[in-house]
Amino acid sequence: MGQHYSHKLGICYGKKPSTTSKRDEETLCCSKDRISNLPDEILVSILSLLTMTEAARTSVLSHRWRYLWAFTGRLEFTRPSKELCDFDRCRLVKCVNQVLQSHKGQTIDKFEINFDLGERYEHYIDTWLTFAFAKKVKRLELNLFIFAPYSALENYTLKPKILCDSRLDSLTTLLFNHVNVTGEVIQTLLSKCPFLERLRVSNAMSLLDLKVSGPSLKLKHLEILNCHELGYIEIAALSLVSFKYKGQVTIISIKDAPCLAEVIFEGSYTCLLNNGSWYSCDLPQLENLMLDMTCEKFSRLPKFPSLRNLKQLELFLNVNGARDLLCLMSLLNASPLLHLFELRLLNLNRREQGQPKEWEVKPTYDHLKVFQLSGFVGCRIDTELVLYVLSHAGSLQKIIIDPLCPYAKKSSRECWECDETLLARINARKLKPSLPPGVELIVL
Repeated sequence: MGQHYSHKLGICYGKKPSTTSKRDEETLCCSKDRISNLPDEILVSILSLLTMTEAARTSVLSHRWRYLWAFTGRLEFTRPSKELCDFDRCRLVKCVNQVLQSHKGQTIDKFEINFDLGERYEHYIDTWLTFAFAKKVKRLELNLFIFAPYSALENYTLKPKILCDSRLDSLTTLLFNHVNVTGEVIQTLLSKCPFLERLRVSNAMSLLDLKVSGPSLKLKHLEILNCHELGYIEIAALSLVSFKYKGQVTIISIKDAPCLAEVIFEGSYTCLLNNGSWYSCDLPQLENLMLDMTCEKFSRLPKFPSLRNLKQLELFLNVNGARDLLCLMSLLNASPLLHLFELRLLNLNRREQGQPKEWEVKPTYDHLKVFQLSGFVGCRIDTELVLYVLSHAGSLQKIIIDPLCPYAKKSSRECWECDETLLARINARKLKPSLPPGVELIVL
């Protein structure tokens, strides 16, 4: 068999040649470390894809690599998945300080602190924020989550002075968790961040009222989560596309949001639905609406505005009887262009009987294409509901029935399986003869 050696691929077939030219040796030598031949800008971009620990380890590769990690544009400091003791917490604080002192880049794309720190570390957190603002940070995340509900740690409070003394015109994303902010601080942030597009505030116990407005506001995505002392929200944001709220509140006033296309409500807000305060303005672009109403018991049927452009509706509902399903009828009637309806029922009793008289009203849902029902048990209530949709949605193409709990994750579906879910699947398949022509039934 003849000898053959490929210089291009560096592969030898058969026996290796007994001699190698000087040019071949130089080529092989250079091919051993081609990455180091790349420009610094590309190497720094590659290091920015690594964790801080991984990037710092490259400093031992060679003299050239020694300080490259210090130019990375992503500074992410994340906690272990457990509560920190004071010793470990101090070590992490020291680590952050050392990295910031060594950083040589002019700007940073992302700065994240993600471990449990409280007000006793406010001096360090203030210093870190000042550093991030000076480096023209684009994405800032402060997740100072405190593990123990009665921890000795108190939430860090963001002071207005830091914001007033800094330039914030580089910020596009701002995420706060367990950071005490007031309505005044939020207003300062909005006024000094002309390019801010995403704002999330969660677990801020000092937030009592919130006003999101401004003539040059570019905010597109707003999330307010678990701020339990919050009593009032006013929104006038011309560019706002999505709004998510979770918690309890007295009033939500959406005064001017012509681009608002997605709204998500989770928590206790019966008063909002009953007094209509959350839709005090017209929402012509609203396409996606998610309501988690599992905590609610309605004394009277809530009234909804005309959602004339709504395409997707997702509703979580705790069902104690047939009357609890009436709110979804009200929602369906208010959404004439609905394409996708996802109904997720909790605590429905398989022996539950009855059907609301109001179901005798016969509106039509001409644009409904897909109906998905989770938490199906096969009792009279959910069976009649499916038949009701089938008879009133002339354009329906697909109906999906899932007997598992709506909160069951895809990765753990097997843990929710039992004899009742198997029986529910049997009952769901019995609906097949009732399907109009062209409608597909999928039982998960």
